[in-house]
Amino acid sequence: MKLKKLQRRIPRIAFKGLLLSFLLHGPLCHELFSQSFPISADWGPNTWARGGASVASALDHDAFTTNPAGLIRFYGQSSIAGSWGRWILNENKWSASMVDGTRAVVGGLQFNWADKDDIRRFSYNTGVAYNTNYGAAGVSMNIYDFSGLIEHNGWGVSQTAGILIPIGYGFMIGAAGKAFVDRMNDNLVPPMLSTGISYRGFGAVQFNFQADRRFSVPDQDWNFSFGGDVITKKFYSVHGGYRYDRSREESFWSTGLSLEAPKIKIAGVYTRGVGPQDGDDGFGFNLDLVF
Repeated sequence: MKLKKLQRRIPRIAFKGLLLSFLLHGPLCHELFSQSFPISADWGPNTWARGGASVASALDHDAFTTNPAGLIRFYGQSSIAGSWGRWILNENKWSASMVDGTRAVVGGLQFNWADKDDIRRFSYNTGVAYNTNYGAAGVSMNIYDFSGLIEHNGWGVSQTAGILIPIGYGFMIGAAGKAFVDRMNDNLVPPMLSTGISYRGFGAVQFNFQADRRFSVPDQDWNFSFGGDVITKKFYSVHGGYRYDRSREESFWSTGLSLEAPKIKIAGVYTRGVGPQDGDDGFGFNLDLVF
């Protein structure tokens, strides 16, 4: 009799154990993914100012992590830059970088420090770009050091590669791929594809469009960024942008102002979320010295 009662109880015990395991580990897995950095963790103030639309335009030192082919804009000169930002989604970031464009192959180094909630990511980036008759190509190696995660803390190596191709009449197309051939955990650095087009005309106006998507992680879709610049003849430019996010992050609008002289560029940007966290805002600054 006791044996029969035990046999009837075994399925119930197994079900309760399975339910308990799900309750304990399900939130844990979700928290692990929710702690990963958003796409915008690779952006500096100049990319934020254009709503994240950067892959088809050469936006200074942000090129190390958005599209390394953009480093070609420093051909014939060298540059040192630094930036700081407190952004939406509880992101804080600062960076320092240098680029040498005095040779046929433009190359440089960059260090990024990013905080989000209780996790921290250091990234050490080295990149090169080369110009051809058909456009520019570039690649960067991205070395990461994560801390504060539930698991997968420590070091990892990834890469970013991209192209910029002028197609005439002021138009340029760009594309970049990130982390497609590395061995890092995809929750930390998901594979990502970015494509876009830019137009510069009328001597002082530039428009940028970008579509990007992460892969191998849940709830991802194509996101769209729109950016614009009005460049004046009095050493300053006005920027603006909007990002429509469809991947569990945040849509936002942005605006910025750049002061430019022959050897120095100072930029500031303000952003404001328009999604579930409407009212969440952020701002940042960038200093670029050219010599």
